[in-house]
Amino acid sequence: VFNKQLSLASNAAQQKIDSGLWTHMHISTNVFTKAIFTVTGKDMAVFIDQWVRTGGHAKFSLSFVFNRKRNTVELEIRQDVSHQKGIRKYVGPLLVNIQELDGTFKHTLQIEGTVAKADITCHSKSRRNKKKKIPLCTGEEVDMDLSAMDDSPVLWIRLDPDITLMRAVQIEQPDYQWQYQLRHERDVTAQLEAIEALQNHATPATRLALTDTIENENCYYKVRLRAAHCLTK
Repeated sequence: VFNKQLSLASNAAQQKIDSGLWTHMHISTNVFTKAIFTVTGKDMAVFIDQWVRTGGHAKFSLSFVFNRKRNTVELEIRQDVSHQKGIRKYVGPLLVNIQELDGTFKHTLQIEGTVAKADITCHSKSRRNKKKKIPLCTGEEVDMDLSAMDDSPVLWIRLDPDITLMRAVQIEQPDYQWQYQLRHERDVTAQLEAIEALQNHATPATRLALTDTIENENCYYKVRLRAAHCLTK
């Protein structure tokens, strides 16, 4: 829709037209919203009210428990709806990525209230072997040492991994899952999130994960720098 508006303006600019005839091409929020409705038939009023006319961002807290008998992840997402400045409630779809032993699986949850719960069936079963090739979301397979895992087939969980929302996220997961995420997740944002979380888990395994990251020349240099700063703390 926006490209169409620009195309019309560009064509008109090549002609000697009185400036008074350009008023219908002035783009405002209302004009743009009406243009979207005219072209696509989609009413954007709720979206505009939520993300344009209202300030603030959502704040999510995710926690989960693995149910071994049912082989499910019992997921809970809470929203901070306190009167803290800049924090506001979100209503709509929210993507959760679960990295399991057999690959990355995406789940879309519908957020309606301040607490959302979901039981998600795992696609993988826990393995007794300590080493395995794990398929990542990028399509590649990597060797992982699974000796640190418990009975859960979940390696790590990410919330809104593509950052489609303006939000703050806090995820509660064991330190070994943050270590797996730091070592094997290919997304730089995920690596930085893992480093930040590992500041609260001062263990030999965390130190080794940070050291491996610093020495990994294939890793983005800012991630390596952040790992070094974390190690000094």
